[in-house]
Amino acid sequence: MTPLAIYPVRGLPEIDQRVSLAELILKGIRQLRLLLRPADVVVVTQKIVSKAEGRVIDLNRVVASPPARELAERIRERSKEVGAPKGIPFAEAFFHITMSR
Repeated sequence: MTPLAIYPVRGLPEIDQRVSLAELILKGIRQLRLLLRPADVVVVTQKIVSKAEGRVIDLNRVVASPPARELAERIRERSKEVGAPKGIPFAEAFFHITMSR
């Protein structure tokens, strides 16, 4: 069995439509002194892809519907139940709890 190794690419600039996401990833891989091999997998978050494609919405211009506000309130309550430490978003706290079970 081949061991799993994860190498985060740190120090990326703010991503927008003016940058080549592929070039940034390859530059990051070179800075880590790694070589991509045929079976390697490169994982990129959807958030970065969306930003590179210009699919960004100013959240200050979004008006939440009543069901969305209700869901947001329930999620806040759930984060209190989980005991998410201050400063850690609910999604991260939930991920860590789920993975530890």
